[in-house]
Amino acid sequence: MNASPPDRQKNGRSRDRNINLLKYYGIGAAKAEARRPLDIDGDTFEPNKYFARLLKEKSLNGLVKRDNELVTEIREIDGDMKTLVYENYSKFISATDTIRKMKSNVESMESEMANLNGNMNGISQQCTEIIDALGPNRDKIRRLTNVHNLLKRLQFIFDLPNRLNRCLSTGQYAQAVKYYSRATRLLNHYQHLSAFKGIERDCDTIMGKIKTKIWEDARNPESSLDKVTSSMKLLQVLQEDPRKLWKEYIQVQVACLDNITNKKYDTIEELDSNCLVFLNNTVEQFETLFLTVLTNEEEVDKVKSLDDNDIREAKSDLVQAMIPHVDRFFEKVSGYISLPSVMDRDQLLSQIRVLSGLRESLSTHGQALARVMGTTERMNELTANWEGTLIDGLMSTTTEKMKERLNRLDEFKLNSLQGIAEYRDALGEFIIETDTWLVQHIQNSCLEPLHDLMTVATSTKTDGGQSQFTIRVRESLRKMWQDVLEIIADTNEIDRSAPKLIVGSRLCYDLAEQGIPQIYANVSKSLNSSEGVMDQIIGADAQVMVDQFTRKGQSLLDEETMEEGYTLSSSIEKEYLAPHRAIDAPTQVSKVWQIMFDRVNYLEQLMESVYPQPTSPDIGAETSDTEYELRFGSGSATGGGTGGEGLYTRPTQSSHSLTTASSETPGEPSGLGIMPKFGYDMTVNMMSNIDKLFADRIDIYRHVEPTPLGVCTGLLRILLKAFHETVRQMRLKQNDYQQLQIDSEYLRLVLWSYTNQKDNKWMSNMLQEIVSSAYMRCEIPTPMDSEELEMILSKYMPNNNNQTI
Repeated sequence: MNASPPDRQKNGRSRDRNINLLKYYGIGAAKAEARRPLDIDGDTFEPNKYFARLLKEKSLNGLVKRDNELVTEIREIDGDMKTLVYENYSKFISATDTIRKMKSNVESMESEMANLNGNMNGISQQCTEIIDALGPNRDKIRRLTNVHNLLKRLQFIFDLPNRLNRCLSTGQYAQAVKYYSRATRLLNHYQHLSAFKGIERDCDTIMGKIKTKIWEDARNPESSLDKVTSSMKLLQVLQEDPRKLWKEYIQVQVACLDNITNKKYDTIEELDSNCLVFLNNTVEQFETLFLTVLTNEEEVDKVKSLDDNDIREAKSDLVQAMIPHVDRFFEKVSGYISLPSVMDRDQLLSQIRVLSGLRESLSTHGQALARVMGTTERMNELTANWEGTLIDGLMSTTTEKMKERLNRLDEFKLNSLQGIAEYRDALGEFIIETDTWLVQHIQNSCLEPLHDLMTVATSTKTDGGQSQFTIRVRESLRKMWQDVLEIIADTNEIDRSAPKLIVGSRLCYDLAEQGIPQIYANVSKSLNSSEGVMDQIIGADAQVMVDQFTRKGQSLLDEETMEEGYTLSSSIEKEYLAPHRAIDAPTQVSKVWQIMFDRVNYLEQLMESVYPQPTSPDIGAETSDTEYELRFGSGSATGGGTGGEGLYTRPTQSSHSLTTASSETPGEPSGLGIMPKFGYDMTVNMMSNIDKLFADRIDIYRHVEPTPLGVCTGLLRILLKAFHETVRQMRLKQNDYQQLQIDSEYLRLVLWSYTNQKDNKWMSNMLQEIVSSAYMRCEIPTPMDSEELEMILSKYMPNNNNQTI
């Protein structure tokens, strides 16, 4: 039966109201947002939809499997629910029992509190009754007690003279002073009474005698330190002048210390137990008596306090009196740790143990000395001096033995080519052995003993975080390397030979490359806890030494080259600037150049012995055409010369800028090699000047390379420059001009084997400038005939594989 319109209207209003309420409280929205009908664990789960989905998606086996899973889950949930019910039930029972017990306890507590309240009231009432009963007698008892105490004091005062006499007769001076100090205030308070005045007079007379006895004990040289100290304390209580007391104390103890510090002790243990302990006790007792500010009120009342000025004066007097004895003590200590001239490892270890024990004794038994006399600083200074002497002594053995080894260099006869050939192998072994010996000696004889010293090394740190010991090792090692460098460089010798300079250069390079880094790496490993990582400061020291040795090695080579260049340059000047030169036509090369190349050859052989170079696989190979032309040049013998190929003949064209042939004037003799016109070919001169414009600047006196070729090249640069400057000072005649022609051609032929590729072109330019300069300064610049020149030069040239040069 359908609802009437009013009923439908009523139901619609009710439904709208419910929807609005759900929306207001957020229930409808939450359910709409959280509705998940297929979530079997959710509140909005709909079984029909879930079952329909399973039928749609799963097969029969799937449905059976899902059914088994659901049955298992149901059983698990059922078991969990039973367990939860049992747990809640147990908790409920336990809570019920607890409430029951609390109820019974509270009931009995109320009755006990009531009984306690009654007892407290009874006790309070009884206390009140007792106080009321005893109150009148309390004040009387207090007054009687005060009177009794006063009578006891008076009795003590009246008995004081007898007590003091007994103490005087028995020698109990400390007890007498104690009695007198207790009664002094009371006697002073009642001194206006005649009875007390007599007692005070008698006590003063007795105490005067006691004070005399105490002074006798304090000044007795035979008295022990403790007895003297106790006597001084008693005199302080008796208000004696503090200044007089400390001066007497110092005088008495200094007399005792004379016997202690002047005595000879056989062992460091005796010195420690007898001398150090007595010195420390003397200072400690003085410090307690006169240098310590009293804080106890009772002691302050008994003893007269010293102000700051008096304390400083007392300390100054003590220090002045103790300095000689402390000095004697450290002199005895220095005798036990004096280093021998020859370092013995066992003896050194013994001294290290003595030093370590003494430092420990000073820190344990010498604390008062450290506070007043500054013995800690003295010990650190003594240790530092000992360490420095040891380190310097160990390092100095290196320089002494290094000097002895280098003196053996004189045994090698290296002043001639025959001597170099004879001692070549021995010289190489000497250099290697010296390098190896130096590193091993520093490591084994200098650094190894320092490992033992590190146990007693001073631990004072500088601002840079380094210990003083590390600084001393670094400084001594730096000084040792510098001394070795001076020995190698042989700076004290006025006339240093070429072998010493060159061998010294090689040693410097070897040490800079291997020896110094190896030594400093070992030092860093020994002085730092992080193994394998060189300390930055020590690494900086190593780099400084490496740089110094590298520079010195280069300097020695440069010095040898400069000395040789100066000597040979002087010979060139004497040869060409002689006032009386030969007037005959030249027939040979100037002797100065033969001497010069003999010296260059000597230096080359010496350098090869000291600086052996790896053998090149091309040595002995046939010279190429280009190299041959560069070395020996080429030329055409036309004009005044004989035709065909002969000495220095070449094609008419060359790719080299200085060997390019120009047009030649018929009938004029052609130039030779790289100088086809010998000074007057304008084309060659122009090409030479153009090359000089674009050529790199050549430093004549630059550093030479540490190779045979480098030294020879450096020397030849100096000699060619000296030759050029000498020619510029000459006024040439025809014979002089032809002599220069012979010498220049001779130089061109022989100098290439002593120079590198880089300097070849510069030397060619220099020879061309020499020729041009000679041409400009000659009165009659007539070149020598090419055949005659060839004949002269052929006497100085060896066969080149049977090839005509």
